[in-house]
Amino acid sequence: MPERSFRIIFPRYDNSDQPIKKKYLEDLAGELVDRFGGVTMWESVGCFRPPKKPLMCDENYVMESVMHVGTEVEATAWEQVDNAVQWMRELADRVAKELGQDSIFSSFESDSRTEFRGDNLRPTADPEFVAKAKKRAERIFTKMTRK
Repeated sequence: MPERSFRIIFPRYDNSDQPIKKKYLEDLAGELVDRFGGVTMWESVGCFRPPKKPLMCDENYVMESVMHVGTEVEATAWEQVDNAVQWMRELADRVAKELGQDSIFSSFESDSRTEFRGDNLRPTADPEFVAKAKKRAERIFTKMTRK
């Protein structure tokens, strides 16, 4: 089954140098989860050099999701990808506007194959394991957004 990776990169701070609010990040992550089934988020630093200016670097957040192109829907694989690309473009446009940015970087890549590997894959998650994982994720998310 073909897959596509979607990524959006946006600043950790708004134009008044205030951190992006945790609730905003949670809502954005939730939209990606609702659309693609999951999201991975990490911090990064991006640098660029405007013409005839010194190097500029920004602290960023990166959110990435993987879309599984399925055969269980009526749309063709290309239609599914085109719909997802359009959805991601609209999301990036909205985020740029909401954060007061001139632009927001978003991308999509075609993966040859991705898979989960391991001897202990479960068809359904143990509720206790899920609860502990959610608590760990919340601690990590809070730590990331506290800086």
